Amino acid sequence: MIILIPLLVLSFAYSTFFIKKKLLQIVKLCA
Repeated sequence: MIILIPLLVLSFAYSTFFIKKKLLQIVKLCA
């Protein structure tokens, strides 16, 4: 259970970073 919490935080941080990168690519294409 203790290992599950940092893993969840890590996956959440990674997905947030991935979404930001995708959004940046879309903005660059539109600009």
